[in-house]
Amino acid sequence: MVLKRENGEVVLARVRRALSRREKRRGLLGRNELGQSEGLLLKGCRFVHTFLMKFPVGLIYLDKGERVAKIVRRLAPWRVSACLAAESVVECRADLPALGRLHVGESLLMEEQSE
Repeated sequence: MVLKRENGEVVLARVRRALSRREKRRGLLGRNELGQSEGLLLKGCRFVHTFLMKFPVGLIYLDKGERVAKIVRRLAPWRVSACLAAESVVECRADLPALGRLHVGESLLMEEQSE
């Protein structure tokens, strides 16, 4: 999937969905890094931890309407973050340039990636 702002700017070009409980629990554990425009979508998630992670992550919490509920620009390993207003969260690189341009309340669009 592709995550875009309403103005068409691509936030993340490759967003993978964690579908099963096992995929959600595993998250990014075991990875050494994420690609520059890569992310992981966790639906039904309001809480993220970075225990055993090897790198910091950025987080975009989304509410039911896929509006930004909270932005965490850098969550270091061995930390926790939560947003009770969220319905899902996208994990991405902490140094993702688009994180600095997003704002709470902004609507984002998830689009299937065209091949």
